[in-house]
Amino acid sequence: MADTLTITDNRTGKRYEVPIQDGAIKAIDLRQIKVRPDEFGLMTYDPAFMNTAACKSRITYIDGDRGALLYRGYPIEQLAERSDFLETAFLILFGELPQQKQYAEWTKEMTLHTMLHTNIAKLMEGFRHDAHPMGMFISTVGALSTFYPDAKEIFSPESRRLQTLRLIAKVPSIAAYAFRHSIGRPFNQPDNDLSYAGNFLSMLFRMTELKYTPNPVLERAMEVLFILHADHEQNCSTSTMRAIGSSHADPYSALAGAAAALYGPLHGGANEAVLRMLHEIGSISNIPAFIKRVKSGEGRLMGFGHRVYKSYDPRATIIKKMADLVFDVTGKNPLLEMALELERIALEDEYFDLPGDGPAGRHVPGALRHPAHGRLDRAVGGDAQRSGAEDHPSASDLSGTRATRLRPQRETHVTGRAFVVLAAFVIQAVARGTAPAPPAAPAAPAAPKFDGNRAYEDLRQQVAFGPRPAGSAALQQTRDYIKQQLAAAGLHPVEQPFDAQTPIGVIHMVNVRATLPGQTQGRGRIVIGGHYDTKLSRDFPFVGASDAASSAAFLLELARALKGRVNPLPIELLFLDGEEAVNWNWDDKSTDHTYGSRYYVEQLKKTGTVKDVRAFILVDMIGDRDLDIRRERYSTAWLTDAVWSAAKRLKRPEFLDDITPIEDDHLEFLEAGIPSVDIIDLDYPCCWHTVNDTLPHVAASSLQAVGDVVLAALPAIEAQLTNR
Repeated sequence: MADTLTITDNRTGKRYEVPIQDGAIKAIDLRQIKVRPDEFGLMTYDPAFMNTAACKSRITYIDGDRGALLYRGYPIEQLAERSDFLETAFLILFGELPQQKQYAEWTKEMTLHTMLHTNIAKLMEGFRHDAHPMGMFISTVGALSTFYPDAKEIFSPESRRLQTLRLIAKVPSIAAYAFRHSIGRPFNQPDNDLSYAGNFLSMLFRMTELKYTPNPVLERAMEVLFILHADHEQNCSTSTMRAIGSSHADPYSALAGAAAALYGPLHGGANEAVLRMLHEIGSISNIPAFIKRVKSGEGRLMGFGHRVYKSYDPRATIIKKMADLVFDVTGKNPLLEMALELERIALEDEYFDLPGDGPAGRHVPGALRHPAHGRLDRAVGGDAQRSGAEDHPSASDLSGTRATRLRPQRETHVTGRAFVVLAAFVIQAVARGTAPAPPAAPAAPAAPKFDGNRAYEDLRQQVAFGPRPAGSAALQQTRDYIKQQLAAAGLHPVEQPFDAQTPIGVIHMVNVRATLPGQTQGRGRIVIGGHYDTKLSRDFPFVGASDAASSAAFLLELARALKGRVNPLPIELLFLDGEEAVNWNWDDKSTDHTYGSRYYVEQLKKTGTVKDVRAFILVDMIGDRDLDIRRERYSTAWLTDAVWSAAKRLKRPEFLDDITPIEDDHLEFLEAGIPSVDIIDLDYPCCWHTVNDTLPHVAASSLQAVGDVVLAALPAIEAQLTNR
């Protein structure tokens, strides 16, 4: 039987024989079908590329019905278990696994290209402090084309191979630089003594140690993540790179375009979108309402099931096993329980049985699957310009000292679905848990630790912005910095904007909130807060090193300290705006103060959620080098006792038993019936509301003292609240 398709045009009655090859017909063959000779001819209309093949591929094979994914004929499960990323990259590029000598040469060549040109680092330093790392990455990769003009020699095999090596080697360096810039830390140089994944972790997270030693579990997790993301057929970013490459653009320009496609929330940005979605849901009890909104078209369920897999995504099974190992090291993120419950509800609802829609849905069936699963010129190969390369041997023909560890096959058992969700949590856990290698025996989870030196750096950064009164550009800079640091700690900052009527007119103010999830849902939350604005001074530059910067710095470091902790109740970190007066002279009868705390409590009253705030801990003016914190008379007794008992256990002399009344930001909470404690050092005669409230009068040791005490007091406070 001939491999042809017979088409009858009912408009003219004519019949056409169209050849069928590899299960497809050529769209150009339809051009012969016309009503009139002067017509252009019949075309296909497929705006989402739902049934259009643009190339022949022997690289990746996906069987969505069976939930199978193969690279060059090798199941992804085998590669993830027994291979590493550089070996897998070699397989994808050249069609076969490397021999031992080939692998050694390939790895050595890669290390020769990990360094970035000094001018590239200068370019990246020019981005705003809150620039998104992906935006930086896209711009920097594109800029590489100006550093390597030889990349334009796209028809030279030697040039294509060199650009391939450069890209695979330099992409981790660029990504790490972008991340370090986003958290305000200096760039780390590559360490070619480490593995590909270990070097990436070192560039991301090395601090002051002379030699970074990655945790082997986290290092392997990163390796597996690289393998799982190495290729996924003709997806959105691959299609973008091929389209750009078809114009004979250099590989760096093409890859920048592909990365821009990857940036989108329906493609690579899905990991970030998942975490944002879970933070917005807030708790397991809110999931039914969220599902209802999604079904009514008011939202989108992110990350649960790739559209191409009709049964299960095989990558989810792999990442689930790796996630268990990673969480043994880092502790489990409380959001994961919410994610698993969300997946359970979604899988039981037939509404979510439908495949995704649109061309950006991360997979485009745009490649003909050749039986040998071979050739497709891709971003990873740096030669998307090629269209007619010779075939490589199929994977079943390979042999060698490294190749024999794996075997090709076409069927595999899969048992997972939420790959994007689990990948997001593993990535976040690796970022949170990069520490020196653990001892052989599993250790108990470490207690959260507060780093006073790191908090002092946050304080110093705020002071560098200058005076920061409500409504000022400097306070906006501070707010951007706070949100950036919270996001770097894995939290989702939420703004609470409002307009306040002040003696000098209406000022737009913004409280900032970020919540650490808790194990117990529906029993309220603990709020720990302080203000980040400075008092408005017309006579001298008041920068508020202790009075503003210390409390905001404390809250930022507390976010980092608590991020890996299992919290019985959710803990909200609250950065208050407008707590300081805009008039310099204080008037007890005036309301020219506490704008942020008053608005926050007003909103609680309006929404009937005052009881959801189980306790409020206020920190204020805690940076004083000569720290003296006294019990505050109006504060709730049991809450004060919990804090001072912790101070006594830690033998912190800075916490005194003297009692003094202070009208501070906690009064609004107390008047609403919320248990509150004020941790404040008002014994600051040299500097309070003077030009002297500057860096020389504050100390990291003071921030450390308060951080240690609050962390030590939290278990007793949580026990008191959860036992009620």
